[in-house]
Amino acid sequence: MANEERKIRNKEVSLLLAVRRRKENPEGQTRCHRHIMDTEDYDMESKVVKSMINEPGIWRIYKTINKRSTLAAVKLMQHKLIDHPDINETYVSTWKTCLLQGECKAERNVLIDIDTDDVAVHTKVLDILPFQPFEAHSTPNGIHFIIRKFDRKAFMDEIDRLGIKDVEVKPDAYVFREIFEYKK
Repeated sequence: MANEERKIRNKEVSLLLAVRRRKENPEGQTRCHRHIMDTEDYDMESKVVKSMINEPGIWRIYKTINKRSTLAAVKLMQHKLIDHPDINETYVSTWKTCLLQGECKAERNVLIDIDTDDVAVHTKVLDILPFQPFEAHSTPNGIHFIIRKFDRKAFMDEIDRLGIKDVEVKPDAYVFREIFEYKK
């Protein structure tokens, strides 16, 4: 085996989560499917997630706001397997769990979650952000803005001072991408 083949390469990937929530599916149990996405092709994202779900219900698709370092996840997984040799998960499940851990973040973005459709609130929030978001995604209840890391405390103090409700800042979250209903 050549040295090149033995070297673990650091690659940055995103994770997709397909979530079936009890709130929207009172007759079924809560489910979550995770999928590793190593390209940013949105069409591929939709096809992959929809193809892996064969359970009826209303599903929400989310994507990690921060790419994940595979090198950091490999190190974390090695420790997990050594420390817990009787682990009762599949390796693939353990791998995805490791990728989702905070220490595997390859980026430092934050999510501004606004749970209202009021455009005036969206505008006020945009006006007090230290810089413009590089992504915005509509959600069923409002909007998600993705922005690079900033002083969250000063921002939230200003939000409180202005009396704006339904705004949260999340340092490592999942951005809403789409909702779909799967029927058998």
